[in-house]
Formats: sequence, C-alpha cells, structure tokens
Amino acid sequence: MMKWQSAIVVLLAGTPLWAAIHVVKPGSSIQKAVDKAQPGDTVQVWPGEYKESVVVDKPKIKLQGVIKDGKWPILNGENTKNDGVIASGSGFHIENFHIHHYKGNGVMTQAADDVVIRHLIVADTGIYGIYPTRGNNVLVEDTVSWGIADAAIYIGMCNYVDVRRNEVFQNVAGIEIENSHHVLVEENLAHNNSGGILVFTLPGLPVKTGDDVILRRNFVVNNNLANFGAPGSLVASVPPGSGIILLAADGVKIEDNIIRENKSGGIIFTDLTYMDSSTAPDADTDPSFDNNQVLGNLFFHNGYSPDNKVRLLLIATKFAFKGADVMATGKGKKNCIQAGGRASHVGLKEFGACPTNATTNSLTSMYAQKAPVSYEKKKMEPGEQVYVAVCSGCHVKGLRRVGPAVEEIQKKYAGNPQGIADFAFYPKKVRSDYPAMPSQGHLGRAKLKAVAEYLLEN
Repeated sequence: MMKWQSAIVVLLAGTPLWAAIHVVKPGSSIQKAVDKAQPGDTVQVWPGEYKESVVVDKPKIKLQGVIKDGKWPILNGENTKNDGVIASGSGFHIENFHIHHYKGNGVMTQAADDVVIRHLIVADTGIYGIYPTRGNNVLVEDTVSWGIADAAIYIGMCNYVDVRRNEVFQNVAGIEIENSHHVLVEENLAHNNSGGILVFTLPGLPVKTGDDVILRRNFVVNNNLANFGAPGSLVASVPPGSGIILLAADGVKIEDNIIRENKSGGIIFTDLTYMDSSTAPDADTDPSFDNNQVLGNLFFHNGYSPDNKVRLLLIATKFAFKGADVMATGKGKKNCIQAGGRASHVGLKEFGACPTNATTNSLTSMYAQKAPVSYEKKKMEPGEQVYVAVCSGCHVKGLRRVGPAVEEIQKKYAGNPQGIADFAFYPKKVRSDYPAMPSQGHLGRAKLKAVAEYLLEN
C-alpha cells in the first residue's frame, strides 16, 4: 500500500465514510429522524416548535439546531412531557436549541462519554436543566438556564469535564458538581439563584469521592433567591444567599472569582454534619472537607444577612452571629486561604496560608484531557448499569435526594420487583411532599425489571 493510501486509512479510521444529514422541519418528528440516523450522522433541526421528547440511544449522533433570522428550534414539553432530550450513546453532541416546559430534565446524558452540550437556552425543566451523569470527557459551554427547581447545570459522577461561559439564574442551584473528578468550572455567571455554585461529595452514591475541581474566573453575584426546592429534598437545604458551598468537598481550588452580594456568605465550607436529611452514614465517604484552596478572589459585601440555617451553624460552632466572605463549620484539614486579609472570614482557624505560587493558570481544559483507562466504567449487569446511570440521580442509600431513599423503596416493594418496574413505567404522584416522578418508560420494560431486581437485592 502506498504512503498516501495508508495516511487516508489512518485519517478515516473510526469515522463513518457515509455520514448523513437528516433534516427536520416543523411538522416533522425529531425522534423519527434520530431513529433513522446511524452513528456519525447529524440530525439538523430547523426553526420552529417541536412538542416531543427525544431519546438518543445510539453512539455518535449530533443534534444540531439551525438558528435563522434570530429564530430557534424550540423543544416544548408543554408541562406534561418528562424530559427534553435523553442520550445514552457516547459521542453525543447537541447545540442550538431552546428547551423549555418539561417536568423532569432539559438535557440528560446517561453514562455517555465524549459529550458536547453547547449553545442552549434551557428554562423551566423541572428537576435539572443540563444533567450529564456518569460520563467521561464532557463539555458544557455557552448556555443559559433559569427556573430550575434543583440545579440548572448538574455534573454527577463524571470525570474530565469543562463547564464554561454559561449563565445560570433564578434556580435553586446554579451549577452543582457532585462526586466528580477533574472538573473545570470557568467564566460562568451565576446570579440570583439560592446557591450560586455547589461542590458536594455525598454519601450513598455509587461513586464515593470527588476531587480536583477548579472554580476559576466566575462571577458569583447576588444569589439570594428564596429556595423553592421540593420540601425535604437535599437541595431544599441550600441556604438562600450562598455564593459557593463546598460540602465535604476535597481538592477544590477557588481562584480569581468575583464573589459579591451573597447575603449568607461568599464561600461556605461545611462537612456532612450539615445534612439533616441523611438517614445512614456511608463508611466509604469521607465526611470532612480537605485539601481545598482559596486563591486570589475578589469579595464584596457577602454574609450581611445570613439565612437562619447558616446562623444556627454559626451559633453551634461558637462563631460570631454574622456571616462573612469565607466561613467554615465542621471538620476539615489541609485547607488554605491566600494570605493578605482581603476577605472577611469566620471559622478559618484551622486554615493555613496557601503557597504564594499556588495557581491553576497553567491548566486550560479538563475536557480535552482524555480520561485514562482507570476511568473506564466497570462492566455491570443491566440492572446495576441502569441504577448507576439513571436512578442514582434521585434515589440513593441513606439519603433523600429528590425521591425516597433506596431503603424506603426496598421496604415498600419487598419481593415485588414488578411493582417497581410498573410504577417507573407509569408513575403517579402518591406523596404530597415529593415531586412527581418522571416516567422512565424510554428504558423499556426489560431494563426496568432488571433495575428493580437490582434495587431489591442490594
């Protein structure tokens, strides 16, 4: 074979030779185009309104909206449909859509790697706006989200992620990073949420740790919105007025952000004792906040009127009855704050001074760093795979997140996996203090039965 022929073979390796573009215009179905598409194809959607939910269960599919004369393709759930887009295939790419009025989520990816989510408007989509879970190499950029009752952008159990240049406002949580590793959150605007940016390490999840998260050059401003999360859910415990919260978070660097006008506090460090909704400890999750750095931020007028829960924390730890730019309650070790006295602070007695040369400036992207083999997902039985990728977003052991804890489900449905599967396919609201569960019918009855059996056996 000649050299030029070899070069072409290398160039095209893994790339479909006949990638197609499937054009969708108003009156046609996006889902039908996705069903016809083959890996490597693009589904191109023209401006107009599409009242459907879209499920992408094959790899390397691109959903590309066309914006023409300022008009967008709009996915409208009419407040009756569950999710805007759900994708489980790796290599998924979505851009240029306005997604609103869904009961569950705007865009959700389930155990998909190499995901790009960009240039979206997401509003009033129930629990989460943009929701990648259990994926490696994820990019979320240049989106606007508001009106979400949990997190506008939620990164759950993911590795090697960039969240950059997004605007989030009028949500309970603006951006939430949970039990994830190697995440860059940069140049975002988080304003008028209950909590601006959250970094949590929670018990009960399949992934037990979180580490190496960078919050850099964000604007975290005026996050004083009354918390409208479902009563009793985890997110309902986020105190209004919180700029940045680190809950049992490890290895977080907070650098060069502008943090101002957050009435409960600019940055709040706390351990798992903060959680009053936990029903059981998790021996595999460290409850403290460790190895975090606060570097070179600009603070102005934070902590001037703390929420009652923050006040109780301050009283319980014998601190002053006021908030601050930076505060810490509970146990943590090897944390530091840059010297210089530019921030008011409370409870930082155990914090050291960060090294003068500490900075994250040499890092340009996490997403662009290919996840190593150690981050490949272990092989799982179908039931465990569905639980980890889908169900653990709302149901975990020992803790109420959005829905009941796993133990409650096990008690109610003991010996009856078919009852769980049937309910998940056709859910109905049965508890006034819980939000209605979105249907998981897109998973199919076989997978629902498998995950029901897994839940009852583990």
